[in-house]
Amino acid sequence: MNTRKLLTGLAGLAIVLGACNSTPATSTAKGPDGALVKRADIKIEVVTHGQAIDGLLTLGPSVAKPALAAVAASGKPIHLATFDLSADVLTAIKDGKMDFAIDQQQFLQGYLPIVILTNYAETRNLPTGDGTGLIMTGPGFVTKDNAADVIALAAKGLR
Repeated sequence: MNTRKLLTGLAGLAIVLGACNSTPATSTAKGPDGALVKRADIKIEVVTHGQAIDGLLTLGPSVAKPALAAVAASGKPIHLATFDLSADVLTAIKDGKMDFAIDQQQFLQGYLPIVILTNYAETRNLPTGDGTGLIMTGPGFVTKDNAADVIALAAKGLR
């Protein structure tokens, strides 16, 4: 899956930065069309100046959840996507309220280095031979097409 393909056709995309429980308590992200997205603790308000935004990209589930509420409250057809997964994000994708999530697969990012280092310490072998190769742990994309599968795996503790 290609992020550029998923975001193609959006006239104005705003990226919502930060986590809802971080400081400073409020921040503003500006989209390419001058649209502002305000964040204040657990409330995100879509404010448009001039041309309306039609896409929001949040940087995590803690911001995606209030962004879902803001998009619903706006009554506008705004595409929404985020990084990382949560139960709320997966449900929103499955229900068609969010377009996709970029799954960075943090488990693999933390687990594989331990397995590789242990294997190297015990056998002096690396999965890429000389250690210069690339082992991809992601990103994976969760869309409406595969959200139910990811939800089932999460219920089993595998995601």
